[in-house]
Amino acid sequence: MVLSSDSLSSKVNGVVSLVDNYNSIVSTNIDLLAPLRTRQERPSHRAPWFNSNLKRMKASGRKLERQWRISGLIDDRLNFRLWLIKYQKTIREAKSSFFASIIASEKNNTAALFRVVNNLLSPSCLHPRDNSLSQSCNAFLTYFSDKVDLIRSDIISNLSHGEDDLFRRDDSSSTVLWSSFSPISEVQVVHMLRGLKATTCEFDPCPSWLLKEGVEDWAPLFVRIVSASLEEGVFPVALKKAQVRPLLKRISLDPDDLGNYRPISNLPFLGKVIEKVVAGHLREHLDNFNLYDRFQSGFRPGH
Repeated sequence: MVLSSDSLSSKVNGVVSLVDNYNSIVSTNIDLLAPLRTRQERPSHRAPWFNSNLKRMKASGRKLERQWRISGLIDDRLNFRLWLIKYQKTIREAKSSFFASIIASEKNNTAALFRVVNNLLSPSCLHPRDNSLSQSCNAFLTYFSDKVDLIRSDIISNLSHGEDDLFRRDDSSSTVLWSSFSPISEVQVVHMLRGLKATTCEFDPCPSWLLKEGVEDWAPLFVRIVSASLEEGVFPVALKKAQVRPLLKRISLDPDDLGNYRPISNLPFLGKVIEKVVAGHLREHLDNFNLYDRFQSGFRPGH
């Protein structure tokens, strides 16, 4: 891909315009070089007890079956039959071990044990019901949005009922203000990009691993975008979007209860770069002026 940071940022001012230009041009070139193709897949529901060992055995069994059907030899047929017997035995052992571990972990939870037994007696319960996809998405959206609104209202309510005494400062203590960000260099951005995981969001214009392959070429553009964001005090709306996927907290929980799901947000890669820069400056400020609480160990490197 022949793209330069100058071509992406020429005659563009403002972090919002820079980000929009970056997303548009990179996405257009990716579509030209590697156009999106669709394919139809059959819906599959992998059993929770199907482990990596069974997957390897299944692949080896397919190889033995192909060899037998091509050669037609009795020895090849016997090898395939022996594999099939061993494979079926391994499946039974995997099922037994899986459900035994669930029962052992939930032995003090009557409701969870009932669900496990129900799954054993009705295997279809292991699979999601055939609900409308749009209805499921809307239900999750409403549930998580209401949950965020409830948390916000609780915070505001606590602050308005005399909780402000927690934030009172001793008049004798000096206050250190953080009024500006330090300039960042291409070396810092390159080091930061190499340390980030190559997780790709649906809103990214190209795969993150591709950006990391040419990190030195992208560094000047990223420096300009991050610097513009910090100078203007603006975090572009395009980077605030998230692809939220509900994840069942435990496999033994009821999948019909929305409260048993945890929202996992996948954010744009460029937004993570800006957040990483701000977090680094914030940690440096807190360390320099000894503003950390002495009992805080979370979200601190080396703790």
